[in-house]
Amino acid sequence: MTQLPGSGYLSDNARTEGEMKTALEQLHDVVAEIGSEAPTLLTISTGALDPPLSSMILVRSEGFSGDTADTLNTIATTDITQGRVVILKNNDGTSTESGGQTITIAHGTSAGSITMTDGSSFVLCAERILVIIYSGDHWIEVWRSYGRANSEDAEAERLSLGLGTASVEAIATSAGTSAGKVLKVGSSDLVATELIAMDASGNLIAGGSATGGNADTLDTLDSLSFVRTDSGSAQSIDANLTATSTITRITANATGATAGFMLQDDGIERGILYLDTSDGDVYLSTKSAGGAEQGALRINALSSELQYRSAPASDWGTVSPFSSLVDGAGEFFETTGISTAYGTFDAIAHGFQDDDGNPVIPRLVIPVLVCIDATNANGYSVDDEVSYDGWGSSTNNTGVAFYADDTNLNYIIAGSGGSSPVAGGCFILDKLGFPQARSGCNPAHWEMTIRAWK
Repeated sequence: MTQLPGSGYLSDNARTEGEMKTALEQLHDVVAEIGSEAPTLLTISTGALDPPLSSMILVRSEGFSGDTADTLNTIATTDITQGRVVILKNNDGTSTESGGQTITIAHGTSAGSITMTDGSSFVLCAERILVIIYSGDHWIEVWRSYGRANSEDAEAERLSLGLGTASVEAIATSAGTSAGKVLKVGSSDLVATELIAMDASGNLIAGGSATGGNADTLDTLDSLSFVRTDSGSAQSIDANLTATSTITRITANATGATAGFMLQDDGIERGILYLDTSDGDVYLSTKSAGGAEQGALRINALSSELQYRSAPASDWGTVSPFSSLVDGAGEFFETTGISTAYGTFDAIAHGFQDDDGNPVIPRLVIPVLVCIDATNANGYSVDDEVSYDGWGSSTNNTGVAFYADDTNLNYIIAGSGGSSPVAGGCFILDKLGFPQARSGCNPAHWEMTIRAWK
């Protein structure tokens, strides 16, 4: 390339006319080389180019006659001044990255080499352009253009910008035509961990308002259809909830609050099952459509009793026992195997107590006669039970009395024997006989059971 005259050369009064003509021609040539000179065709020779003679160089491969590719490693810098800018373009406008006279410009930092901004080689083909500047003892990349003559150029440019294969031009403009296109964020910023949905215009938006709730997820269900484990708001499930494991269990866990289940009818609370965390009692209650309690059951954790009340202001009453059902320690007591022979009596401890441990009198005592042998049993079968009120016979001076106190169940079977001592002290109507027929209960065929409730 032409060198500029030195600083002060033209203003020196000692310059001759001939010297000034030569200097002006040099100025012309430098300006021409910068922008008005026709491109110079240079052919690579053993990886190198001769010094550029113009600002734009058409690079040709060494094997151009055979339409082969080549590599450019250095550009000679003879008569090149610092800051001189050169534009490189492939002479073969039909070349591609993999065909024709493709020129690979190798990255380097030594004298005459070309330093690329990304530290990688650049493929000069088709309409691609590379602008370099001479600095120090080598060339440095200033700018590059991929020409975009084809999709190969466009993709190469995106890769150089760190965009990979993402299309920076094909942006989705509607949800129905978004295939193979880039999605852009809508008018509001997105927040980390926020659920993202697409609106009708192909924009990414937060909160899923595009579908009236949230984005469609598994099985095309709106994400609002899923139970949120950390949500403090009320949530609902339309269908039955079934556990498929060997243990079917639903856990209601609460910390510092009441744990339980609400039973609703069309959104109206009609029942509730809950745990009172203050004392461990468990409650099951029904409610009217207006929300008033209509009745409730309670498992009393302290007394191990099942209790009932008909209204909130009512006292709790015991329904049935939860321990020692027939041994006298609970709410029900039963004694069996009492002989029906006359002249016997006994006092049997029932063990009933109130919540404070004080003995109490049973509220209900029921004696029954139980058939143990159907032979001559007045038509009854084994295990038949007949309620009994102490009916006896004046002829035999028989009869039975029952009474209870806060400790025992007491009974007396009276009788002097008379003419039928084998009949025992109890009489019942025959099961299949004349309605007024009665017979004594032979102790070999009958025994008595007494049941009591607290």
